[in-house]
Formats: sequence, structure tokens, C-alpha cells
Amino acid sequence: MCERVGADAVSLALASALTRKIAPRCLQPGAGMGGVFAESDMDSLAQLAQNNGVPLKVLSAARDVNHSLADHLVDKIALSR
Repeated sequence: MCERVGADAVSLALASALTRKIAPRCLQPGAGMGGVFAESDMDSLAQLAQNNGVPLKVLSAARDVNHSLADHLVDKIALSR
């Protein structure tokens, strides 16, 4: 997608590492991709990709996994009561 929208992928990766939303603490295992803005950020990226005709299957899969992990966590909490 970077190529399609004229962005430099290396610069984007380096900049992503500087933001607290994508810092190493957000890349730790847990109940889905973290952060207050993760869902809206994924939605924005999905919209940008769609507007530029770029299928981001990995993003769709990550969003699906995020939702299923949240459901799984709720089920685990409910069963532990």
C-alpha cells in the first residue's frame, strides 16, 4: 500500500516504532492488538487501502482475530465465576 499511496515503507516502519500506540508494549501477547485507538486506526487503514484499491488481507485477518480474542476472553471470565 505504501507504494500505491507514495509513502516510504522504511520511514513508516521507523516512525511507527516511535509512537506510543505501536511501541513494544503494544506488541506483547494479550487479548488482541492493544491500545485505545487500535480499532479506529485499523478502520482508517482499511478505508485508505480500499480507497486505493489495495486488498489488505492481513489487516482483515488481524481485525477478525482481535474480535475473536476479545470474545474468548469474555468466555473465559464468565466460566471462571
